[in-house]
Amino acid sequence: MGTLTADFFGETVVVTGASSGIGRRGRRRVRRGGRDGRQESVVTAAREFGGVDVMVNNAGIHVNREFLDVTPAEYDRLHAVNARGAFFGTQLAARDMVERDAGGAIVNTASTTSGHAVREHSHYATTKGAVKMLTRSAALELAEHGIRVNAVAPGPIATEITEGWSERAADAVGGGREPPTRAGRPEDLLDAYRYLASEGADYVTGETLWVDGGSHV
Repeated sequence: MGTLTADFFGETVVVTGASSGIGRRGRRRVRRGGRDGRQESVVTAAREFGGVDVMVNNAGIHVNREFLDVTPAEYDRLHAVNARGAFFGTQLAARDMVERDAGGAIVNTASTTSGHAVREHSHYATTKGAVKMLTRSAALELAEHGIRVNAVAPGPIATEITEGWSERAADAVGGGREPPTRAGRPEDLLDAYRYLASEGADYVTGETLWVDGGSHV
């Protein structure tokens, strides 16, 4: 792996969930080295560009549901995409990095719901709690290979795939929680991902960076 500069020039960056919301904005800001498709296919395709230098596990789904109304099917669906997807996306990228003895950076997408409870988010929060601990566990085991693993924990961010979150993000303004002064946007997260993936965070691993306008303070 070469030096991961701020613009990632010459590096292969794979972003899952890059077709909408946060991932789509992120794809526009960094060079995406993979192709659309399943994770394994994307990582395999990245070999054409020299292998994965940065993996951003951003694919995720959410639907508001009261705890007593969550069905096993809904629970399994969220965990399959949010938790299982992040776990094996991290594993696939790490294997590629280890096989090439190249090191690299992996950035997962957690959530502030991994640290505090929010109504109608119990099933979602458990997936993001899993991502948070995946990040720490993988960071511990992969450090010897020169692989850093971190996560970004967004607060309420308005995107087209977060049902109910646009309203919640808007409610963060003047809703009694300080200090947010406006709703969050996908663009607010991009520099956090860039930082954790770059050489500027070379001494940072196993961390979850909250990007929520300070709403957890």
